[in-house]
Formats: sequence, structure tokens, C-alpha cells
Amino acid sequence: MKRFMQVILGLFAAGAVVAPLFAGSLPPAPAGVQVSHEYGIEFVRVQAQNVKPFQASGSLGNVNRPVGGGSWDFGLARTELTQGQWIQMPNAFDDVAVPADQPWSYTLESMLRGDGWVGFGMYSDGFGSQGRLAFQVTELGAALPVDGIGWIGSVMYSNWLHNDRAPTIDSLLNGAYDLRQWNHLDPQTWLTVTRSADARFWVPTYDEWAVGSFYDPNRFGPGEEGWWPYLNRLTRLPIPGPPGMGETSAGWNTEPSPGDSLYIPVGSYPDLQSPWGLLDTSGSRYEGIEDAYEFDRAFAGTRNGLTSFPEDEALLERLGWVGQGNMVRGAPIGLRIATSNVPGPIGLSLVVLGAACFIKTRTRQ
Repeated sequence: MKRFMQVILGLFAAGAVVAPLFAGSLPPAPAGVQVSHEYGIEFVRVQAQNVKPFQASGSLGNVNRPVGGGSWDFGLARTELTQGQWIQMPNAFDDVAVPADQPWSYTLESMLRGDGWVGFGMYSDGFGSQGRLAFQVTELGAALPVDGIGWIGSVMYSNWLHNDRAPTIDSLLNGAYDLRQWNHLDPQTWLTVTRSADARFWVPTYDEWAVGSFYDPNRFGPGEEGWWPYLNRLTRLPIPGPPGMGETSAGWNTEPSPGDSLYIPVGSYPDLQSPWGLLDTSGSRYEGIEDAYEFDRAFAGTRNGLTSFPEDEALLERLGWVGQGNMVRGAPIGLRIATSNVPGPIGLSLVVLGAACFIKTRTRQ
């Protein structure tokens, strides 16, 4: 582990890994993409009209329905939520008591005290008045994607942003999602919670995630729309490897220390982006989505390192495939949050959006 961290820090010094992350910036998005910032999160505007859906069924996907059809205008975070962004929420509640004897009391209290999601680089410098740890994070740790928050942590974080990060229990339980009747002991309530129509921040659906990750209004040339079959505008599986050498941390064999691929900041593969500028859809962490799949909440994309089922993992690099297991906190699943706060005039030229990146991506076969 020590040797690996020396290598990673050496790559940062050499510029092979995205050093600007430590200065709070990300690599530029493709030309024409609108970028905005909310609460320290960088979003891109995903705007597409009359998208022809992709038929995800059989050998073309386990979603088993058309994906992504219609018109879209929303924002998606360019990266997964980082540990530095996440800990702002539990720290805001250091002195806020969680009411007892409510169906959500146990899960809310355990989430605020750090159960399941404390990661590399996090530490405590004391306790709040409620006996919970006050979390801090190192500079490198702050740039790592958070995981282990589960679906419930993702929707509570969405509620918190929706409510302008107010340090109240109601700001976690209502807003984008109404969790006031949610019960951690009742499996049915895990799947019946839906997004409010006026949500300002939310967990994306698979359709939203797929449009942001695979759809390109200039896939076959200016104004010629289409879907990329693989993440990051590829027509094949990405090449695993460290930043500056490979194209993804997914499938990167770091034996004899298989956890080493965990310690890669978001945005460390800057040349691998979706047509809209999303980073790390391949590798990093699985990304929770709003959809239910086989009695569970689903996730999309791939995660870092080797997995026990490489063939199944390879499918998740492709359009139309999702996994299940996001209802369990502690799993290697993160969050790429969506927003309705998309500044700028309606009618952004979709031809201009992809024209600049069309020439570049044509060679990435």
C-alpha cells in the first residue's frame, strides 16, 4: 500500500493524474457544453430534443425496454460525489438530535455517525454535542469518490441540497423525496418512494444516466445523432490501467494489493469523457440510479479494480445494462447527482455541442 501511494503521488507530480483536482477544478468539458456549479459540484447541461430510443433487450441489455427516448433538459454532475462534498452533510448535523421511535430513526442516526461510508483519508477531530464524530478529510481523500452511502444516503443528500442544505431533520426527510413514511424494516417502502415533480436535485433514472453517458447528438457527424455502444465514446471495452496509462480503473489488476485502485481521485482519466463531459462513468465506483430492478434499487456503470464476475462487469460498460444492490449501505456504489438548475437559454445548438468533439472521438475506436 505504501509503495502504491508513492506511485500515485508521483503520478500527480508528473501530471499524469489530474493534479488540478487539488485546486478544485476539472478538465474542460467538450466544446459547446454548458457548465455550471452548485454547492461546489460541477454540472453539465444535458439538452437533447426528440431522441430516438435505444432498444435495450435480449443481448442488447437487461433493462428490457426502450431507453432514452424523448426530449431532455437537465444537469448531471461531471463526477461522482466526492468524500469532501459528502461529509459536509453529516457535519452540518453534529449538534442536531435525531428523533427516536420513528421508522427512519435508526438509519438516519447511523448514517450521520458514519456507518458504512467512512473512507480513505477521513478522520475525526472530536465529537459534536450528540456524540457523533466530527469528520475531517485529507486533501487527497476529499477528491476520492464517496461510496457506501446506499440509496437512502443518496436520496437524503438530494433532499438536503433541494432544501438549500438546511441543518434540520425535515431537510433530509422531505423535498426531492418524501421519506417521512419510509421504514428501514419494511422492504416495500424502499421501492415505493418516488421523486417529487419539483425536485431540484435527485438521483438520476437510468434513462437520464444513459442519455448523459451514451447519447451523442453528433455521433455520426454534425447533426447525425446516435448512441455509443460503450461508455466514454468507445466502440470497444476500455483498456484498464493506472491514470496516464490506461483508460479506466475498471478491471485494473493491482495485485497483490487489490484495494489500491480505490485511491484514485475523480477526474483522473481526463481524456475519457461522455459526449456531454461526464467523467468516470467507467471505473471509480458504481453509480446508484433511481430505477428499481429485480426487487432492489439499481446501479449503472462499472467500478474500480477486478471483480469476481468480469464478464458481467464487461456488460456494464455497454449501453442497456444495469446491476442491482443499491439498497445496502456499505456497497461500492456512489452517486452522480442530477439537477434541474441549468442556467442558460433554451435551444443550445446541439450541432455545435458535438462538432468539436466529433473529430476527436472518431479516432477512438
